[in-house]
Amino acid sequence: MQVQTVAFFSGNIGSGEFVLLFALILVLFGPRRLPSLAREIGVFLAKLQRTAQDFRDQIMNLDSHHKVPPISPPASSSSEEESKSSPENHQRAG
Repeated sequence: MQVQTVAFFSGNIGSGEFVLLFALILVLFGPRRLPSLAREIGVFLAKLQRTAQDFRDQIMNLDSHHKVPPISPPASSSSEEESKSSPENHQRAG
């Protein structure tokens, strides 16, 4: 089964699609609002890039900031083992 994709949604935007998008945006928002809209989009994309870079930096530096101590086996106390196996405890329970 062959899947056909529409050229506009294939991920490659050519000059024809770009002109169509620009005309659609111009009609929707108007020529007065277009510069402020472009500025808002630019500010948003800059913040998004900064946030993504900060996230990448945090992931890359995760090992250097958080040293996990090696896991040591738990110390078993002999008094706990004695209290579990003592006959006095069995008599109290019964």
